Amino acid sequence: KLVDGNEQILGRLDINCRNKDYYLRKRKQMSQRGTWNNLVKGSSFEEIAQFHCKKTDAAPLWGYTSATKYLWDIDKPSYSASNHKGNWLTLYKNSSSEFKYNSNTQNVDQWQNVTVDLSSYDGKDDIQVWFSGTIATSGETSYWGYQSDFALDNIVVSADSLNGVTSYYVDDTGSNSNNGLTEGAPFATIAYAISQSDSGTGVTINVGAGSYTEEDITISKSNITITGAGSGQTIFDGDLDGRFATIAANNITIQNMQIKEYGVASSCSSNCGGGAILLNSSITGLTVNDVVFDGNVTDGSSGDGGVIELLSSSTATFNSCIFRNNRAGASNAAESGKNGAVAKSNGSNTVSFNNSLFYDNIAKGVGAVYGSWNSGGTATFTNCTMYGNVAYNGNSGVSYNWQGTVNIRNSIVRNTMHGASSGIDLQYVTGVNVNYGSMDGTNSMSGTNSTSDPLFVDVANDDYSLQNGSPAIDAGSSTYAPADDIDDFVRPQGQADDIGAYEHRNTWDGSTDTDWSTAANWSENIVPVAGRSPIIADVTNQPVISDDDGSSGDVTLEDITINSGAELTINKEASLTLTDDFT
Repeated sequence: KLVDGNEQILGRLDINCRNKDYYLRKRKQMSQRGTWNNLVKGSSFEEIAQFHCKKTDAAPLWGYTSATKYLWDIDKPSYSASNHKGNWLTLYKNSSSEFKYNSNTQNVDQWQNVTVDLSSYDGKDDIQVWFSGTIATSGETSYWGYQSDFALDNIVVSADSLNGVTSYYVDDTGSNSNNGLTEGAPFATIAYAISQSDSGTGVTINVGAGSYTEEDITISKSNITITGAGSGQTIFDGDLDGRFATIAANNITIQNMQIKEYGVASSCSSNCGGGAILLNSSITGLTVNDVVFDGNVTDGSSGDGGVIELLSSSTATFNSCIFRNNRAGASNAAESGKNGAVAKSNGSNTVSFNNSLFYDNIAKGVGAVYGSWNSGGTATFTNCTMYGNVAYNGNSGVSYNWQGTVNIRNSIVRNTMHGASSGIDLQYVTGVNVNYGSMDGTNSMSGTNSTSDPLFVDVANDDYSLQNGSPAIDAGSSTYAPADDIDDFVRPQGQADDIGAYEHRNTWDGSTDTDWSTAANWSENIVPVAGRSPIIADVTNQPVISDDDGSSGDVTLEDITINSGAELTINKEASLTLTDDFT
């Protein structure tokens, strides 16, 4: 039925899908003429034409392709004559836009009252809200009712009022009855601190030293930083039955703590990935700094990612983290569906690991460290050290890469295991300056790569720093190397950047004499300059700083370590300035 002025008449919609022509004509009218000949583009009648033409060979002319069909093929809304306020369902969502439709709204001569929650867009610079009205369909050939117009009135966009607080405090002796504004009046839980925080304004939640058991935290407000007192002081200790956190908002930072023994139990039957952290779809800007992840497990159905699972179109960066004893699957046996002992990604994710150490992580499936179901996405490991990680269900190395790209740069990858047997270290990776034990022929390698023993200091006691003479020293590329190493020592300490998570510190050996400024007296054959952190060893010739060293007798360093029994002499006309620590 159509309306001509105030008169309801019978009419017909003629569609030529291939020529993209469509006209309206009155019933029994043989030609297309009069006011019906010109139909406004973008009207609801065009949507009717699109609906029919997508089912013909001319569908691509209308924009209906395999890549766009998800925008077209939605379930038809259901109707109830007495219900005019339905549920808003997500049709499509990515990091920049979202399309919703109402599942249960009928166009009648009444105003509709609808509320749409926009909280998931907290932190965005701009939000545009578009409204459109369309004729509903039933089946493929008939249409319900008619549409004369579509109008909006009394649109209200409201936001929660901001409290302006930029710092809260949490302590294991605190109470959620406190105001949380000072160390002396802290909250007891991170979850409560988040509930009090403004979204998108840059709030820091300071967590004091102590032991915490809080779990299943949902971080749904953007631009929040959760910072502990250090990985050895702020310890979150789970019970292997509950994640540490689900990240549901953009630009979240977690840093300076230990997260241990969180998990998803075997009773889980859906959404079981990420033993410690689940990163929701289209959430970007997760940053994790200086966190130790120890003994986290995902063991449910399709339990992938012992530490984290990244859902589609999300992004995350891990800096100077340690991953040890994490598991995808709780037992030592092969099982598909438990992949990525540390991390598993889906869709077009981007995830980066910098200056991080991975050891003794286990996957029952594939991916001794990382599992990628990452179509079009990228995972990048830069200046990382990986040792003794295990995958039971396939000899795929530290990363199982199904589509997508895995980059490994300036890194050491050794002793990867296939169950109880030795496995390959690299498969389907793009590597630059990598020290590895073995690989197959699927990799793309460039730069200076090595299979020589990297000479770790003490593997038996999990010390993966480098001995003097290691082939990893000065073997890295400054193009990729971060500014600092896993211990926050500046790179480079020697003649060039090292590969692996640890930058080898230039060490005094006094091989020539006691003169500070003689390069041959230093293990890296270079005199330490400002920003460096040398070690003074206990040797026969102990160093002396004189007035001809440094800048007119003033030597400036970031840190210095003087070993037991060693000594450093500073003549009275000289000086030593440290910008950081003395140990």
